[in-house]
Amino acid sequence: MALESMRRADASDPIRERIAAQEKAERDAASGLQAARQEGLAEGEARGEARGEAKGRAEAQREFARRMLAAGMDAETILNLTGLSIEEVGPLEE
Repeated sequence: MALESMRRADASDPIRERIAAQEKAERDAASGLQAARQEGLAEGEARGEARGEAKGRAEAQREFARRMLAAGMDAETILNLTGLSIEEVGPLEE
C-alpha cells in the first residue's frame, strides 16, 4: 500500500486518475461478485427449504395414510383423502 501511495504521489494528474479509475473498477467487480455469490447462496437456501418442506409434507401424508390403514379404512378412501397415488399407498399396507 505504501508503494502504491508513492507511485500516486509521483504520477501526473491523468495517471492518478487512471489509477483511481482502475482501482474503482476492481472494487466494483469484487462487489458485483460478492453480490452474485450472496444471491446464489440465498437462492440455493430457498430451494433447499422448499425441497425439505415438500418432503416433510409427503412424509406426513404417508404417515396419515398408515394410520388410516391401521384404523381399518379402505384404500380408495385413503387415496381420496390424502391425494396419494395407489403406488404410494400400496407399500404402506404391508
